[in-house]
Amino acid sequence: MHRSSLNVLCLAAAAALTAGLGGGLLPALAASGQQPAVSRAAAAGAASAAAGAATAGASGAPGAVTAASRGATGGGSTATIPADVLPGLNLLAPTGPAPAGRVLQVGVALSLPDPSAVGTYVASEYDPSSPEYHHFLTPAGFAERFGVPASTYARVLSWLRSGGLTIDETTQAGDWVEASGTVSQLDRLFGTTIDRYTSQGVTFLANTTPPVVPAGDSILSVVGLNTLQRFSTPKAPQVPQQAPAVPGCLPSCFYGPQDMWSMYDMPSSDLGQGQTLAVFGEGQTADVISNLRVFEKDNNLPQVPVTVDHVGPGPFTDDSGQVEWDLDTQASTGMAPDAYGVTMYFANSLYDASVESLFQAWVNDPNGPKQANASFGECETNPTNPVTGPLAQLPYGTELGDELEPVAEATLEQAVAEGRTLFASAGDTGSSCPVLVLPVVGAGNGVANQAVPFDNYPCASDWAVCVGGTELYSDGANPPHRALETAWEFTGGGAAPFQAEPSFQKGDPAVDIPCLVDQTGSPFPPGTICRGAPDVAAMSGNVYDNGYDIVANGAPTVEGGTSLSSPLWVGMWTRIQAAAPAVVTTAAAPRSSARAKQETVTSVTYPGLGFADYSIYRVGESPAYSKDFYDITIGDNGYYHAAPGWDYVSGWGVPDVAHLMSTLDGSETPTNDVMPPPPTNPSGSCNALWTNPAHTATDLFGNSDPQLTLLEGNMAPSADGKSLVVELMVEDLTKTVPTGATGEDWYMTWTYKGTTYFAQAQLSALPGSAPGFFDGTVNAVGTSHNYQTVNTDTGELVTGHDGVVEIDVPLAHIGNPAPGSVLGQPTGLTYIEVGVPPNPTGLSAGSLQQVDSGGPGSNYTVGTTTGTSGCTPSE
Repeated sequence: MHRSSLNVLCLAAAAALTAGLGGGLLPALAASGQQPAVSRAAAAGAASAAAGAATAGASGAPGAVTAASRGATGGGSTATIPADVLPGLNLLAPTGPAPAGRVLQVGVALSLPDPSAVGTYVASEYDPSSPEYHHFLTPAGFAERFGVPASTYARVLSWLRSGGLTIDETTQAGDWVEASGTVSQLDRLFGTTIDRYTSQGVTFLANTTPPVVPAGDSILSVVGLNTLQRFSTPKAPQVPQQAPAVPGCLPSCFYGPQDMWSMYDMPSSDLGQGQTLAVFGEGQTADVISNLRVFEKDNNLPQVPVTVDHVGPGPFTDDSGQVEWDLDTQASTGMAPDAYGVTMYFANSLYDASVESLFQAWVNDPNGPKQANASFGECETNPTNPVTGPLAQLPYGTELGDELEPVAEATLEQAVAEGRTLFASAGDTGSSCPVLVLPVVGAGNGVANQAVPFDNYPCASDWAVCVGGTELYSDGANPPHRALETAWEFTGGGAAPFQAEPSFQKGDPAVDIPCLVDQTGSPFPPGTICRGAPDVAAMSGNVYDNGYDIVANGAPTVEGGTSLSSPLWVGMWTRIQAAAPAVVTTAAAPRSSARAKQETVTSVTYPGLGFADYSIYRVGESPAYSKDFYDITIGDNGYYHAAPGWDYVSGWGVPDVAHLMSTLDGSETPTNDVMPPPPTNPSGSCNALWTNPAHTATDLFGNSDPQLTLLEGNMAPSADGKSLVVELMVEDLTKTVPTGATGEDWYMTWTYKGTTYFAQAQLSALPGSAPGFFDGTVNAVGTSHNYQTVNTDTGELVTGHDGVVEIDVPLAHIGNPAPGSVLGQPTGLTYIEVGVPPNPTGLSAGSLQQVDSGGPGSNYTVGTTTGTSGCTPSE
């Protein structure tokens, strides 16, 4: 089909949708009745009771805010958010009320005071002529420049607490808060009714009327009031494909990591040293890490350090997505085996709210990797849904779209402002978003073109690199090289009809399909061109005769789909980032009486290249394109055909990593390839079980908290061998609680024989109060993880620069581990307490809001005191 014909087709399809005719061709969107849930901060109790419950995560979908007079208790003016109701829900009769005691996690999104200022700054960061070029912000710096006023954020938190909700997750910029509460609490606070519905044999909960919120507090959206909208992982095909007649690897072209290094020309001099990468997922991680270790052993690769960041309250027990997360971790680290670490940000579901919390955890992590992978998708937000979305009137209904996109766009733009890149799979439903719905697994993830010409989100985001899929056939040599590479017929791609093209696409004549209306339903200015996807491509294979070797369920297997393409690019971009030039800055040192003359101080930083699409499109539109990319010109995905240059099937094509690296970096050698030495180790147990680079953490009130900034964690035996000495080194330890907090807490957690234990130091804001030291267990209770305090211990706060928090825990309190026993994954966490101020007895009540974290790095062997022999790799 010619592109001019496609323009007419897409315009006609969108017009039909606007007229209410476009939703009746596909099974209605429905998902399981499981509740979304995520976790991070913990509820704090009295000093001698449970230390608190850790919870988190949700997202939001904005819409016009209108005046209202119900809900939003507190006596002030209120407003409603009409967009936060499932479209067409009024056409479906409820089957009964939702269980009043059912706990849901909801996310409240707040708009930044001046979003346009963020866009202006981002443009300057990627303009080589600007003085701000590549001056990427930290999370704290972003919050300081663009964040929601602290007073506004505090009012929203207070309002949520007034309704009985628990604050689970907050952000430095104050643009997101997750809270949990029962259905009855949510009904009262938001002035709505949450009922139970059944459609297409699937039961779900949903609010019947728009939520009511306080007016004037910048509340943009409330997400999580339904249990229907969620993301899905693409599912690789299980049916035979017609293989092209080429020599070499046929009939079976399955590749290990080293094969990909050869065929995509990855230089042996650069294996990702100095960089870290991230994977977003849900459920349990133990099996994923175990399979990664087998994969590394089978392929003679080093063990990449793994950090698990559980975003939300859990339980993190779902293992249904294990193969997806196996593929993501093994493809990404397989391309960059010498990376300094992979961080797994995992929630307990892929509901829209949970996914936003994953993104927020990443962009608010001061040590978060510069590149991350999202191998999941959902139909992009459809502003025509109010007229096209009958949930029950027809046996076939329209796609619902997602609640995430209007909120997550600002979050992902923050990532770009911080110099980070999200790579997202284009999807496995061809030139369509995944409309088809299967019970339990959520939005359609079968391999089929489902006819609705929308893109997947977050692939359609202006602030993500969308990755399409190819079939790659080698010449069969050793090492192998490309014989033929074509577009995969089910790769996602196309024009995002409600998203204008980003700045880096403007001027490319191949991106030429016009937009109709924006996400609010308002017409675009004439001549506005839609965001085109994908941006690039990599091998997806087809699994039948073309795929990537991984380990899943402890055994070798082959996987593919664009769930492979995206993490392959993450690993390849990690290598490219590793060779990015260092920035040397020389400044005048402060004068002092001891100096006879002015001196200078030289510093070296490694900002990297920032958001990858700016670099990719600059190369694509330059003479370097022909050597830096292999142009995919064969194949189609339904509506669209591959063509020379950029196209809606394969973007710019697949990289020649060595040439692209040389063009962007001027070198094929890592610039920061020496692992930084750990700080001085107070306990001498393992040269530090884990370390963090130098940084200063910031809390939700905007306080700079060096006393809660974790530098390293250690364990050692006491002199008499009867206790475990737990030590946390912080940047600068004082005995002053941050402004606005009622207390502060330092934790170290670890596992032994299936039980998770913790050691805790606590300091109240009550003047003159002494620190307390405790231990206990971490237990899952309902939708929360609770620190259950069991014993009072001894300890010490050693104040000053590189201060140490020490807790002495009797071994009898923690299962009596014998010498030689292994304590798994020691992890540090710091919190401020927010809530009821301490009374004269020193007791307080409220919630723990996380400030910083560290580890896991190495396990601890009981009884060891010095040297690296005390450590074993975390499993």
